[in-house]
Amino acid sequence: MSRSFKILFEREREFFSRLFSSLKRSELKRRPSRRPPRGQRRSPNLVPLQQISFRRRYPKLTSLLAMSVSIVFHLTVGLLLITWLFEKPTPPQPREFIVSIRLAPKKLPPEKKPGETDKPQPVEQKKKEPEKPAEKPVKPRPQKKPPVKEIARVEKKAPPKPKPKREKSRPDTRSLRQFRKAPPLGLGASPPGLAGGSKIGGGALGSRGRDAKLVALQRYGGNGRTENAVDMGLRWLAAHQDSDGGWDAKDYQRHCRNHPKCKGQGLVEFDLGTSALATLAFLGSGHSPNKEGPYRRHVTKALQNLVDAQSGIGNFHPAGDKYFYNHALVTLAIAEAYAMTRDPEYKDSLKSALEYTFSSQQPGGGWDYTSAKTGRNDLSITGWQVMALRAAEKAGIPIPAKIRQNVSHFINRAFTRGGYGIYANIGTEAGRKGANMVAVALLSHLYSGGISADSRARKAISHLVQGNPPEGKKLVNWELNYQSYYYWYAATLALFNVGGKTWEAWNTLLQRTTLPLQRREAHISGSWDPEPSWIGRSGGRIYSTAINVLTLEVYYRYRPVFTSRKS
Repeated sequence: MSRSFKILFEREREFFSRLFSSLKRSELKRRPSRRPPRGQRRSPNLVPLQQISFRRRYPKLTSLLAMSVSIVFHLTVGLLLITWLFEKPTPPQPREFIVSIRLAPKKLPPEKKPGETDKPQPVEQKKKEPEKPAEKPVKPRPQKKPPVKEIARVEKKAPPKPKPKREKSRPDTRSLRQFRKAPPLGLGASPPGLAGGSKIGGGALGSRGRDAKLVALQRYGGNGRTENAVDMGLRWLAAHQDSDGGWDAKDYQRHCRNHPKCKGQGLVEFDLGTSALATLAFLGSGHSPNKEGPYRRHVTKALQNLVDAQSGIGNFHPAGDKYFYNHALVTLAIAEAYAMTRDPEYKDSLKSALEYTFSSQQPGGGWDYTSAKTGRNDLSITGWQVMALRAAEKAGIPIPAKIRQNVSHFINRAFTRGGYGIYANIGTEAGRKGANMVAVALLSHLYSGGISADSRARKAISHLVQGNPPEGKKLVNWELNYQSYYYWYAATLALFNVGGKTWEAWNTLLQRTTLPLQRREAHISGSWDPEPSWIGRSGGRIYSTAINVLTLEVYYRYRPVFTSRKS
């Protein structure tokens, strides 16, 4: 810093020296030359001498003003530098930490009954030590009447009453993990005290009640955003339901009155299958015909529509060449409805449907698109049939041992050692292996008695979580990666039954992918756009919305397999 000041002062000194020299030169030019006196002759060779006199001249006002401004400027700059160098740094402010402490509720004294007086606590009598007998004989004193207080104590010596049993408190939901700005769980698809009630039943469907749903959401990774998405999806499905209780995959747009039509039509031949998926979405959230709730009428009409669609031989299908998808889905919906309501009408319909399912089983142990004995075993259709058979068995309908044994043999053949699933043995796309079939094979393996520690199951889990996690951008190229809503649903249900860190990782990726795809605009709010593949064109917007709602209900729709096996 001293060097910089030195250079600055040197420059000023040079400036002033140049200024003085220029002033001297100008003064010399202005002064006239002195002539010689008269009589003297000038010699041409001699140069006349010039007498130079210096006069002291003072600087003008402008130069003084410039010097004063410069001095003031340098003084201020120096003072600022000095204050900046010697200023004490401000100490950092301490951070604030918010600590939440949960205090235990105080035990209140028992309430007084009308007309009951205050009684002394029996604890005080226990603390009172008995009087020791005197060692020396004491003269007898005249007996006095005991005071009133002592009499009251003697008379009130009664055994303490047993404390009333405390009622079981409801599960604490304050520590429930939620995203930011997520709605409370009680305001989701099942309002407290309405849909589902507090008791639906035990077994695999026991988590659909009000209190059990909150516990399951907390335990398995659900939150307010998933429940909000479920509620919005159910509202959209209820608004596009037909008057007879079903859903029209193609002509559902007639319900878009005074609104822009929701795009995404499906095929007529899958109306019954999409209606069954929509019904399962309401049942999965705890809504049933025998429980009060906002969707009780919708569920009752939907189930009645499915029962009325059953033929005399027990099948559910319209005309078409792939009707066994419809039959498997409707059988699954009727089985869950009977497990939740114990209605004999649903039981009779379920038994008739199962008889038709048993008679349509292929010799290889699986099922095909139709009931004809083609010898073709389709893993996709068989996966839905396995879900329906398991739901019927959990509802109390026995499954013949031969049927279960044939299914197990087929799954063992279709589930390869490398952890892949073979789509079909013969016919259309025989031998195809994709990520969606890996999920179906793993789920069928677990539902038929297999364990997740099996070598095939471990490889399949690696294919799903590491090899092909859910990504919305991959829905466009279904032929390359087999990403679809159906794949997300099957993989989610399979990995939920595996549990552990694998399920936590998949659940995080699933929520990041599925929730942003739900539409939020006005009349279309709550639905999902169909996939740009043949699956989306087959089921349309009804199918895509219903299956995504079922995927987000996984936390409480079924109880996982590993919990029952550990117990």
